[in-house]
Amino acid sequence: MRYPLPIPLPRGIISGIGLPDEHRIDFPSFRSACELAANTMRGSVREIHEANSGDVLTYYHEATIVYDFGRRSVRVLCSAFYPVIAFADAGASRSSRILNFVDVPALASALGENLHFVIMTAAEATKPPASPLIDALDETEKQEIQLLQPQRLGDAVFKR
Repeated sequence: MRYPLPIPLPRGIISGIGLPDEHRIDFPSFRSACELAANTMRGSVREIHEANSGDVLTYYHEATIVYDFGRRSVRVLCSAFYPVIAFADAGASRSSRILNFVDVPALASALGENLHFVIMTAAEATKPPASPLIDALDETEKQEIQLLQPQRLGDAVFKR
């Protein structure tokens, strides 16, 4: 089941503080949901990576799904701290520091058949992380935003 992104951003969306572990999306569940969603879309999972592992460390699980007879590919980003998912263009390289957020409603629906998550749309992901959007975050999360100075909400949540 997918839900809209709550505004202002809920406490814990950046750090996971106060969020029970059972609400987080673990990697095996993410992998399974991506494989099932890719099958629903008549596509395939080309790459899949667990948060905080491998040669490119990220704070999110990531899968690249190819669909539409190989003509489209998209990166599925799933926060390791909070059950939030966003989509980005697959791009040339996973190590790219720039995420071009996109909307893929059909894939969001397919993932929602097997996972409970909040969807971050491209419009939401590209908003600046400023008041009132970040007012509900705890002080540690607000300090992290001040320190890292992300330009967009998506960069704050997915730590880019």
